Amino acid sequence: MSEPRKIKRTNFLVKGFHALMTFADWRAAGFPARDPEDVKAIFTEHCSQCPLYDPEGRAVVVIGPKGLCDDRRDFEGVRGCGCHVSPYASEWTNAVAYPVKPCPRGLFPQLIEPEQSE
Repeated sequence: MSEPRKIKRTNFLVKGFHALMTFADWRAAGFPARDPEDVKAIFTEHCSQCPLYDPEGRAVVVIGPKGLCDDRRDFEGVRGCGCHVSPYASEWTNAVAYPVKPCPRGLFPQLIEPEQSE
């Protein structure tokens, strides 16, 4: 488990910037990916049951898969991250499949810690 993250609601340009920064972190970590069974388990046990999850929501990509950790929702002082989430590791926008960012509520951790510059 990780600590909950404080996230502010953002517009689609800021979300796009965050998506690019996440891609940069993912690239710097060597493009790690979670096992498809782990993605399905995390989504089923955590995301789909979470009050921040909106099954009809869409992330930055207007035409794309539905299912969003909605940054318009708040639960116990924590907002969703605004990322697309699903049980399918094959969806290239699925934030659960790429282990460089943790769950906003701290329900599952990132697997790869970003490198700390000294």
